[in-house]
Amino acid sequence: MMTAASLYGFIGGIGPMEMMVVGVVAVLLFGHRLPSVMHNLGRGAREFREGMKDADEPNNQEAIS
Repeated sequence: MMTAASLYGFIGGIGPMEMMVVGVVAVLLFGHRLPSVMHNLGRGAREFREGMKDADEPNNQEAIS
């Protein structure tokens, strides 16, 4: 049987070099569009949080249906 520690143990192995490689790949893929991509990603996360907050309110049934 697999434990959670052995299943997710690879997450602790991400070091500074791996993060730098991810950053270089992001710059190569998105280049000059990177600021707008990050802006849109942040906007989407904010709208998602607001939508989850609205869905949790019991008096706002129209958001659920």
